[in-house]
Amino acid sequence: MREIKVPVGFDEPSYSVGEFAGAVGVHRTTVRRWINRGLVAHWLTPTGRVRIPQSAVDASITVHAASTQAA
Repeated sequence: MREIKVPVGFDEPSYSVGEFAGAVGVHRTTVRRWINRGLVAHWLTPTGRVRIPQSAVDASITVHAASTQAA
């Protein structure tokens, strides 16, 4: 089994795209769009899976909550 090398600065708990989407309250496709636009910090595992650090989850929940309340 390959060892996952976590990039420096990403030593906190991380989440999959689906877990992140559930925490923020959006669809996985929306999360992928945010990642492609560079709006969400992330890193890739050696198998190419996206991992999103806890700090990005916390920041996105705050921003998403504020944007939905303003609408």
